[in-house]
Amino acid sequence: MPIPHRALACLAASCLPVAATAHFPWLAPDAMQVAPGTPLTFEVAFGHGPEDVRSLETDRIADLVMLGADGGRWSIAAGGEATLIADDVGAAGVAVLAGRQKSGFWTRTPEGGKRLSRAEYPDGGECSYSSNGFKALVRVGDGEDGSVATGAVGHPLEIVPEALPSASGGASLPVRLLFDGAPLAADIAAVPLTDEGEAVTVATDADGRADLTLPAGRWMLHATHSTPYEDAAVCDENSYSATLVLERE
Repeated sequence: MPIPHRALACLAASCLPVAATAHFPWLAPDAMQVAPGTPLTFEVAFGHGPEDVRSLETDRIADLVMLGADGGRWSIAAGGEATLIADDVGAAGVAVLAGRQKSGFWTRTPEGGKRLSRAEYPDGGECSYSSNGFKALVRVGDGEDGSVATGAVGHPLEIVPEALPSASGGASLPVRLLFDGAPLAADIAAVPLTDEGEAVTVATDADGRADLTLPAGRWMLHATHSTPYEDAAVCDENSYSATLVLERE
């Protein structure tokens, strides 16, 4: 599957914050720039290290869409094959490929992790109810329309760039972290998916904003958040993950 080895090595080396060590999904497009009218092939990667990184099972993928720079929206079918295809990427500009992992429970048990709540497995240990979203920015042709790319798609936890990655040149890239549409002060990790650069972590301010200085190459931004689950007899916490894959030129 098209998961860059650099990403795996970094994840294995604990480049991400401690809070991000649970499995999480991210997008692995075959290309970060395509011509208008050209299909885009990609996979949804899932893991946290080279020993278990794999494609996320397609029956666990939901709300997979391509959002074109021209405002078009195309649903993408997640069939049985790991390699997925976006048949339409819209007009020239910067499109957004987005989706989420189907939400669900996970409980630690003596037999290993189970996709069950504590109510279903009373003798289980720690329990979480996960809601994980993933996005990637894809340049279509030579267009510079980034109005869709710099907007939110509505995931519970979401990293939103406030400028196009290529538009910032060697300058910092402003991003904003949102939880349920409101600013969130938390850490964002930036992990290189190519050989250039080193992983960095920045903290967003009270407005959810931070600046990232990233060299050229493909990057994955990752953030996590958690809240108490409403019924402690059922589960401990709601856990959220957001990833954004982009390319700096």
